[in-house]
Order: sequence, then C-alpha cells, then structure tokens
Amino acid sequence: MIPIRSVTLLGTVAVLATVLTSLDAQLTTGTVQGTVQDPSGAVVPAVELTLLNINTNLTLTQQSGPVGAYIFSNVPPGNYRLRAKLQNFKTSEISGIPVEVNRSTVIDVTIQPGDLTQKLEVSAAAEIIDTQSAVVRTNVDSRMITELPSSSRNPLAFAEMAPGST
Repeated sequence: MIPIRSVTLLGTVAVLATVLTSLDAQLTTGTVQGTVQDPSGAVVPAVELTLLNINTNLTLTQQSGPVGAYIFSNVPPGNYRLRAKLQNFKTSEISGIPVEVNRSTVIDVTIQPGDLTQKLEVSAAAEIIDTQSAVVRTNVDSRMITELPSSSRNPLAFAEMAPGST
C-alpha cells in the first residue's frame, strides 16, 4: 500500500507542473510578419525594416530574407508603424498596425523604385559656324585620317567626303 502522504505529494507535484506549463504558454506578445515586394510582385530581399511602437518609441529592426519575407517575434502589444527602406527605392511607411497578444499580424509591403540620380556630363568643342557666309568648309585633320575608314590614308581621298564636294 502506498502511503497517503506520498500520493498527496505526487498529486501536488503533478498539479504544479500543469500550472507552470500553462503559465509558460500564456504569451504576452504578438508577431508582425509579411513579404516585401516591388510593384511587379517580385520579392525584394535585404530590405531594412523598422517597427516602431508609436506610444513607447520601442524600435525593432529586421531585414527581409532571400525570398522577401520578414518576421518580428515577441512584439509587445500596441500600435506600431512599419518602415521599409532600401537603396534606390522610395521609403515605404505603414502606420496604424495593431499588435495583439498571441496574434500574428500580416503586413505585406510594396516598395516603389526611387529616382535614380545620374550625372551625365558632355563636353565638346563647339563647332564654329559662319553665319555671314554660305560657304561650306571642312578641315581634314590627323584624327579624321586615323579614325575614318580609308584604304589609302591619302588626305585628298578624305576631301571627297566633305559636304558639298563632287
């Protein structure tokens, strides 16, 4: 026969284990997850994502993975703003994201291509135009002789290519 004291102790341990396990299962946070895409629907990896609690200024950061997916785990409940940022793309911002206890909020983000700034500098000597005369003139210089196709490299052969020559 098993003493009552042992049964009581065993029962107490079983109840405590059950209570402690259920307390561990009581989550106090939620998750925010989603996918980052461009306007064509293609996934965008390596996007810097910032989740900001509007009330407490708690800031969490993540990067989207190789398939554009991201997940913020263990997010305290509250009202959040999500910012997605990547070079050569416009920053995208979504406000009013509610995070609730033990819930997953799905926010898919579309980021637009940004304005690419390119500097194109063209410099060349201005052509000299004689506005007083209708005479057409051409100078055959060494650059023309070396760069233009010719079988003889004779400067007089290039004269025939000049505008107005016959």
